[in-house]
Amino acid sequence: METMKFNFISKDNQVLVKQDEYGDEVDIYDHFDTSESDDYIAGYLRDADYDKGIFKIVGEISGDKIKEILIENTYLRGGEPNIYDVKQRIDILDEEWDIEWETYELRDEDDEII
Repeated sequence: METMKFNFISKDNQVLVKQDEYGDEVDIYDHFDTSESDDYIAGYLRDADYDKGIFKIVGEISGDKIKEILIENTYLRGGEPNIYDVKQRIDILDEEWDIEWETYELRDEDDEII
């Protein structure tokens, strides 16, 4: 299992809460709140500053930490996600929320951008 290094920082004044097609309020955190392991890992380090409209996913998760997370959260499906699955979930977040980013990077253990 690989190490994943997250460096996603939005610009100020992003929409972090919106209404869905049924008029229900949806928070940006909801994007990752599924029972899929790739969603959980992609959003594990997320942080939102609602006052400034800034969304971040910053930090590093080792392969051992991912295994630990999956053991602790037995409801998660999908097994150990690879870095490409995780990146795809962040790309979908970007599409669905139309976020403007200051920094948009996911790096592997060799410090290569994915």
